Amino acid sequence: TFHGATQRIEFPVTVARADRGYTITGEVTIDHRNWGLKVIRLMALLKVDPEVRIRFRLAGELPPPAEE
Repeated sequence: TFHGATQRIEFPVTVARADRGYTITGEVTIDHRNWGLKVIRLMALLKVDPEVRIRFRLAGELPPPAEE
């Protein structure tokens, strides 16, 4: 939900594993006009691209195994 409008966004992610560590990366391009926002114009000459590219990388590590 953004700017009072709800849209579903789906995109592929890549999950990589090394030992106990995991890295999740993804990328998607969205058009902010889908949320009811207008195209931004500066001085009637320049226009901001309504498509926004989002890239992310999440990294984490599992805790060590419990000792018995």
